[in-house]
Amino acid sequence: MTALEAAYPNITFVYMTGNAQSESSNRYDRNNQIRQYCVKNNKVLFDFADLDCWYNGQKNIVNGIPCEHPRYHGDQAGHTTYESCENKAKAFRYLLARLVEEQLMPVGESNQLVPQEVKLEQNYPNPFNPSTRINYNLSKSTYVILKIYNIRGQEIKTLVNGFQTAGMKFIVWNGLDGQGQKVSSGIYIYQIDTSDFSSSKKMVMVQ
Repeated sequence: MTALEAAYPNITFVYMTGNAQSESSNRYDRNNQIRQYCVKNNKVLFDFADLDCWYNGQKNIVNGIPCEHPRYHGDQAGHTTYESCENKAKAFRYLLARLVEEQLMPVGESNQLVPQEVKLEQNYPNPFNPSTRINYNLSKSTYVILKIYNIRGQEIKTLVNGFQTAGMKFIVWNGLDGQGQKVSSGIYIYQIDTSDFSSSKKMVMVQ
């Protein structure tokens, strides 16, 4: 995986735990190693094993080890049930939707109201990792430039550069620079400029 990630730096790789169909501590330990690696190295994790254990808000624990919930015992689909497969498909679809949202950094509209003034709001969450949302208001249609800078004033990435209509807007920054590389921990400045307005705020990326 390390070699693949180095060869394809602009691709987001998704790590995955194994199933939780065994009461063996070895499998549980291996899954935990995957979780810890993803947390430490800021990787995307699809926790297959954790999904195995839950049903209706209750987690199945056997001899202190999270195991596949009895609800999913069966052989409809290999060694589990269709319901379990459907639940995992829904979870993975949601994960992919979130990744697409963050990678494409869409400019969205919060609602149809037209603000009375131009305003740049504090990003949320802040501090953040791996992504954060920036809201801003436009009282009229105008050309908008929104850029990210490091604390030394060096440009990191342009998030918005184009004409936009009036409204409540937002954009998601995924913590990547203009070359698609993950930025390091630290303080960053985001600045918006329109035809008659300029404002900037600080935000903090943490690892």
